[in-house]
Amino acid sequence: LVVAIINSAVAILLVAHVMTCFWYFVGRQVENEGRQSWLSLEGAHDKDPFTQYLHAFRYIMDAPSPPVITADSVMERFFDILLSIFCLVVIGSAISKISGTMVELRSMNEAKSKQRYEIRQYLHSQDASFELVSRVMKFVEYKLEKMMPTTFDSSLISHTLQTELSVNQRSRFIETVPIFALTQTLYPEVFSSVCVVLKKVVCENQEEVFVAGALSTCMYITVTGEYSLVQGYDLTVDPKILTGVNRLEELALYVDALAHHSSLFATTFAEMFTLDGDNLVTCLQNSPSC
Repeated sequence: LVVAIINSAVAILLVAHVMTCFWYFVGRQVENEGRQSWLSLEGAHDKDPFTQYLHAFRYIMDAPSPPVITADSVMERFFDILLSIFCLVVIGSAISKISGTMVELRSMNEAKSKQRYEIRQYLHSQDASFELVSRVMKFVEYKLEKMMPTTFDSSLISHTLQTELSVNQRSRFIETVPIFALTQTLYPEVFSSVCVVLKKVVCENQEEVFVAGALSTCMYITVTGEYSLVQGYDLTVDPKILTGVNRLEELALYVDALAHHSSLFATTFAEMFTLDGDNLVTCLQNSPSC
């Protein structure tokens, strides 16, 4: 939306620049014919080109009424009429678009503010502690900033297009896994189904993702944020810091009962995808190629 506002503003300036050049050209033409033009009436005929350009630009952006032209200057009068019509249609439309975009931005901010208010009211009614309220609101802020702009009404597009969107957004996270790279080549429809069933998870700061000894039920793919990975069951050892895209517990896709041999904690607000074995089997069963 901000880009749309900038594009409209740039378009207005470009159109105004072109009209400014035409208006200056008309004034010069009238001067060359030996008659008095708007340049003479404005006292700008003997000024430097930049000053004359500023006079012309000021006229285009906010033409005076009545116009500063002589009564017998047909060319200037005709251009002034065309300018009024052009500005009303073109520049007026661009300004209307900017206004509409601003209203949309305001509506989005109002929706976010309403959600924040409702959550605060709920936490207050539950007598939540200040520390818990702070943690919840920080997480809410992260979700509103990161997740809300990317949501949409899925009923507006077909299932096929939704699948293609999922592949476009998520394929790079799993195509480095050898089995999925092969699936992408041999059975692209199965690979697409896997991309669809990937579940996005948002973790708060210092959240426990999994701990050693617990049952592993899915593969984890870290996407954004920072994680702390502790190998083994001793949580006092120095952890390994993970950033970017990492795959963890891939074996859980093929084994029913597998215990974690490490612990993973999110050290910042972070996002990841998970894929469990049941969803993978469902993708395979529903594929005619397999």
